[in-house]
Amino acid sequence: MIFIPPIGPVAAIAGSVNTPGLYELKGERTVSQLVELAGGLNALAFRGRLQIERIVESNRQIVFESDLEESKEKEVDLRSGDILKVFQVVQDRRTVRIFGPCSGTASTGSGPG
Repeated sequence: MIFIPPIGPVAAIAGSVNTPGLYELKGERTVSQLVELAGGLNALAFRGRLQIERIVESNRQIVFESDLEESKEKEVDLRSGDILKVFQVVQDRRTVRIFGPCSGTASTGSGPG
C-alpha cells in the first residue's frame, strides 16, 4: 500500500518566471521564496512590478502590488490560494493603430518628428 498524503497549502506563480505553475508551500511563505521555487525570473521579467491576487470575502482582489526589491524588504507573506503575477518588460513599439469606419485596419510605425 502506498500512502499519498493530501496536498498542503498551495500558491500559484504566473508570468515571467522560468517555471510558472502551482506550488505546494512547504515552509515557503514569502514572495522571494516562491520566485525561487519557480526557478527565478526569466530574461523578460520586469523587476518593477509584481502582484498578489487573493480571494477575500469570496472575491478575487489584488492585495499587494510592488516591485521585487520592496517585496524582499517587506517579506510579504503568501497564503494558500494566492496567485503571484510577475509582469514582463513592455516592448517599446511606437506604432499608430487606426481602426473604425475605414477600408481596413493597419499598424504603422512612427518615428521622431
